[in-house]
Amino acid sequence: MRAIRRSPRRSRAFFRSSGEPARRLAPKTAWRSSATSPQGRPEYPLRVPSVLFVCLGNICRSPLAEGILKREAAAGGLSLVVDSAGTGGWHAGELPDPRACSEGTSRGCEMTMRARQVRPDDFERFDLVVAMDAANLRDLRRMAGKNAHKVRRTYATCAAWPERTRTR
Repeated sequence: MRAIRRSPRRSRAFFRSSGEPARRLAPKTAWRSSATSPQGRPEYPLRVPSVLFVCLGNICRSPLAEGILKREAAAGGLSLVVDSAGTGGWHAGELPDPRACSEGTSRGCEMTMRARQVRPDDFERFDLVVAMDAANLRDLRRMAGKNAHKVRRTYATCAAWPERTRTR
């Protein structure tokens, strides 16, 4: 094995004990992994990103957004965990609204999910929580507590909709 010298411009995180460049895609917790590959190198399990869409009752907007993102991720070969929920629980266990189902199926989305209410542990489980409107955004940030930084509004990161990036 040839020796690799670390230049002053490269940080320590750039190198592993084997002297090879570090994988920047792995989460920080993966660096502490003790598992090794057959070649004796540490293995770094990659965490699958997760997104939760939230609307009021979880029967129209958020299930449709869930179906569309699942379809697009599959088409792009991406591995994502996608779910949807509502801030209110009065439709829990129901299928999406028939109009949302017809819109989703006409766009090639699977619309078989069941409505559920947002749970406190959702803010720990999901990397990104997307609110469908300003009222949902306000309610979710209040519920999220220390994880309020994970809550975003629809269009907040979409370059195609710059006029809709403001949050109330």
